[in-house]
Amino acid sequence: MAYIHSVPGRMRVKCNSFKRDEGRCLALRQELAAIDGVADVSVNARAHSLIVVYDPAVVGADRLLRLLRDRGVACQPTPTVGQSPARRGRPVSVAVVSGAAAAFGGAFGRAVFGAVLKSSLERGVASLVSAAIR
Repeated sequence: MAYIHSVPGRMRVKCNSFKRDEGRCLALRQELAAIDGVADVSVNARAHSLIVVYDPAVVGADRLLRLLRDRGVACQPTPTVGQSPARRGRPVSVAVVSGAAAAFGGAFGRAVFGAVLKSSLERGVASLVSAAIR
């Protein structure tokens, strides 16, 4: 069984049979790379997966999936983070997940910046007071 994680322009195909048959994985890599609109196909042997980077304006994910199915890779999309079974294959918006990650990163960055700024100001004030006393 294989699974697909796909966002427009990037698709990851993971299949345990790639582990057993690296030649098959490499052959698929070459075949996918030859398609117009496919920018890059990389093999991650440790994860038993192919990562396909493509231009969705030139080649659609459905064509890439069709090729994989024709070559015997049983592809089924995986649920994305936070996807409920009731959604039945409709992925959670990447913007929602990306927005949450960006909000967390922004909050963390502001906290670090604030701590560094506070420390710097305290040292600066202490230096001024020390200089004024002398």
